[in-house]
Amino acid sequence: MAYRVDWTLPGKSYKFDDGDEIQILQIKERSEFHHLVTVLIYQGPGIPRKLVLHYEEFTEYYGHLFSEDAQKRNTIKHYINDTDL
Repeated sequence: MAYRVDWTLPGKSYKFDDGDEIQILQIKERSEFHHLVTVLIYQGPGIPRKLVLHYEEFTEYYGHLFSEDAQKRNTIKHYINDTDL
């Protein structure tokens, strides 16, 4: 199945209400139809988990968090929470 890779994803992150965060490190192209996404998952204090997923898996599990609309909501939500301190 052909898909379109969003090469702007590396460097983006999504922070959940409980403070957990997922950050996209890189996308590697192994072939024309095989891309791998490397992410860091922060859950509480300690060392983040590194996860490598096929691009299709990543978009199925986490793609909704990195849509343009979700990124705007996440930025606004955390800006408001940070300024309430």
